[in-house]
Amino acid sequence: MVDLELVEVLNTIFDPLAFSYYVIDNDIIVLLKNGDSSIRYTKKSSIESNVIAIGEVKVGLTKAKLYGNIYSGETEEPLPTTFIYSSDNAFSTTSTVDGFYSLELPVGINNLIFQSTGFTDMEFQIQLNSDGQFDLNMYEDITKLDEVTISAKIKNENVSGTITGEAKLSVQEIKKIPAMFGEADLIRSVLTMPGITTVGEGVGGFNVRGSSVGQNLVLLDGGTIYNPSHLFGFFSAVSSDAIGGLQLYRGTIPAEFGGRIASAMDIELKRGNKEKVTGSGGVNIVSSRFNIEIPVKKDTSSLSLGMRLAYPTLLIRRVDDLNLQQSNAFFGDLSLKYDHKINEKNVLSLSGYHSDDRLTLADQAEYAYANTIGTVKWVNVIKENLTGETLLNYSGYQYALTDRASPNEAYASASSIQDFKVENNLTFSGIRNHSINIGTFVIHHALSPGDFEPVGESILQPVTLVQESAQEFGVYASDQFQLSDQISLYGGMRFYVFNGGKESFKTQYYGLDPRLSINYRLNALSSIKLGYNKTRQFIHLISNTVAVTPVDAWKLSNSQIKPTVADQISLGYFRNDENNEYEFSAEAYYKNIKNLIEYRNGAQLSLNPEIENELIQGKGMAYGLELSLKKNLGKVNGSLNYTFSRSLIQIDPSNSREKINNGNFYPTNFDQPHNINMLTNIELSRRFSLSTNFVYSSGRPITRPQTTYDLFGISVADYTDRNNYRIPDYHRLDVTLFMSSSLKKMKKVEANWSLTIYNLYARDNVYSVFFRRNSAAENIEAFQFIVIGRPLVSLAYNFKF
Repeated sequence: MVDLELVEVLNTIFDPLAFSYYVIDNDIIVLLKNGDSSIRYTKKSSIESNVIAIGEVKVGLTKAKLYGNIYSGETEEPLPTTFIYSSDNAFSTTSTVDGFYSLELPVGINNLIFQSTGFTDMEFQIQLNSDGQFDLNMYEDITKLDEVTISAKIKNENVSGTITGEAKLSVQEIKKIPAMFGEADLIRSVLTMPGITTVGEGVGGFNVRGSSVGQNLVLLDGGTIYNPSHLFGFFSAVSSDAIGGLQLYRGTIPAEFGGRIASAMDIELKRGNKEKVTGSGGVNIVSSRFNIEIPVKKDTSSLSLGMRLAYPTLLIRRVDDLNLQQSNAFFGDLSLKYDHKINEKNVLSLSGYHSDDRLTLADQAEYAYANTIGTVKWVNVIKENLTGETLLNYSGYQYALTDRASPNEAYASASSIQDFKVENNLTFSGIRNHSINIGTFVIHHALSPGDFEPVGESILQPVTLVQESAQEFGVYASDQFQLSDQISLYGGMRFYVFNGGKESFKTQYYGLDPRLSINYRLNALSSIKLGYNKTRQFIHLISNTVAVTPVDAWKLSNSQIKPTVADQISLGYFRNDENNEYEFSAEAYYKNIKNLIEYRNGAQLSLNPEIENELIQGKGMAYGLELSLKKNLGKVNGSLNYTFSRSLIQIDPSNSREKINNGNFYPTNFDQPHNINMLTNIELSRRFSLSTNFVYSSGRPITRPQTTYDLFGISVADYTDRNNYRIPDYHRLDVTLFMSSSLKKMKKVEANWSLTIYNLYARDNVYSVFFRRNSAAENIEAFQFIVIGRPLVSLAYNFKF
């Protein structure tokens, strides 16, 4: 009874003082200071902070979990990919796309550093007594934003990250890369990374590790962008001012992404500032753009609205070709995002995007295409270690062509794709050293392959192709966990069911796609990563060109067209120096592809109701080595990337008449063995900086006639082997000079001018080579097509307030 009374007395005394205690030998009382179970740190600096105690002291506990959310101090929006690590690099993690992190640490004092690109580093001494929550506001580092750096990378992020082939780009990085017409460009920024290429000037999309442009999944706030480019590839579909963040996966693709075999690009629209009105924009000789962020209700909701309008017709009027002078072009895009914090545990966001492209070639042909995306997303913190996310999305793509070149055969055609998606996701961090992700998805695809209508006095007959639809649904699960201080793993599974296709060929496919990535830390500054990735694709880009064009068709898998399946394995070595000034990586990969689509000789793809008869599927193989060296710090910094890659295909069916190149492997249209990219940033003074971008790639394959023979006095080309020749190698140098308009620290508007020279030394880079008979029809002649053969000089003005 006496002991019980003593306990009651001690509890009465020490509970209000937030002390814990334990008794030794019934006569010694040891007092320990408790911490709060949940803390929100909002100061702009961590310098003044003392030791922060978190959690109630529990005798005998050796490890505990620290978790929480990272926010932007200016906008209150979550900060994804914030890197949290101990000062001795023994423990580390990265926040999720919603700013959540979880980290198991030893009980006691831990020195933790929080880093996010473009934000001031925060360092704390945290006394972790037991599991507890530490939320943090981080604030923009104005000095970092004004520096001339290729990257404000988180320290050793490339070494510590578990997933292979992952790449991130901040808006600040994108804006420092020279781009055509001086406008920061998303796609051209991605092309500076190893393993990512393009087949030429003015080409929509990009090629990743030997795959076609139609094999990349490009998501904008969860919605699919089927054509990620404006004006046939000269501009990206999304303005850099509207982007909040970008992640690209070209190795191990996380289990929540599927439906494409090459890569996944996840783009997030910028969330608005909940504190004050801010904006950014720019003007150049081709386009103007503007983005504004408005707090609808302070600290609670915000709206971000972005728009871009282009007027390339002004440039077209100045070309020498008389036919082109009669052409017109236009493109624009509009984006918006409304973000509402319902309470501490619920956030609702609504986002929308629409783009429009139109091009008229000398009143003979009109091209038009448009992307439309609408998304509703609800994030719910169910409990401290369980977060739910529900996404509803609509994605649409429409494309059309009107051809009046021959009045008797004039026509108009239109096609469309519509996707409706529902996705639910749960992130669980209640098990130490584990971050578990589980989700379900349902996608309804509706395709209108094409409506063909005669125009004017045309004698052609109307054609309407059969509508196609399919449902794609399944589940996925993944776990990223720290096995030991040296080994971290990511494992995932994605189970698919595909049901549908063309009405007369409907079928069902299902499969299980595993994903695995292992990081073995050799020491704090180096690691080896091994990854395996299985992906499959049910919707295919059907095109006889090497790039996305408005007249390309998309086709769903059916009983005649099997889904394309790829297995990829990659192995990489990553090394940094002690100051993180230099980063080096070497990554090799091998990809085996089944049911890769190719076209029979002489295939007719446009508006063909029996297009299945023109397609044939075979084996694909891609392999390569990617070397990258980066200098992150100093007045001169940049990157040098070299990629050796091969992309091959084999068509060897049992029917010998359908064999291509005698059933042997041959290069794909986008096989470019050697690629070099060198990006340099030079700080000339506090107001002036210079950026250069040099690009080299091997010429891509084309098919040229082996011989010609005479048929009734007319030369006829004899095409034997496919892709048996290459166009000349491609190389180009771009230069941009940046000038800040003011050095004042407290200026209301931050602005700069950029003078860009694209293709500085006027290289005549060949886009394609084609063959035709001369006017006398006596022999076959070769013609080279060059898109840009001289320097393009442009001046742009960019601002931010």
